[in-house]
Amino acid sequence: MELPTSEDLRQRRTDLGLTQSELAE
Repeated sequence: MELPTSEDLRQRRTDLGLTQSELAE
């Protein structure tokens, strides 16, 4: 198994941020 890279973490954070913003709206 590969360890999550900074890019993967960024993508996850971005996805979560978009989801949270959508829920907020």
